[in-house]
Amino acid sequence: MGSAEQMLHEEPAGQWKYGDVALLDPSAPDRNFATLADAPFVYYVRFDMARGNLSRTLMRWRIQLRVGP
Repeated sequence: MGSAEQMLHEEPAGQWKYGDVALLDPSAPDRNFATLADAPFVYYVRFDMARGNLSRTLMRWRIQLRVGP
């Protein structure tokens, strides 16, 4: 689990754009994944602009949600 800086640091070199971001928890009790626990995933699409905007990869990154300082 990490920060946005850690996530982007692990990306390979390339001309990336990101979109279609969603916060989902696969262990959610409802079928629409509307309920989140404290460690959901951020799902997003990485577009490789060096290969054209149709070159896409679905990515996911586990995050830790915390309340307070």
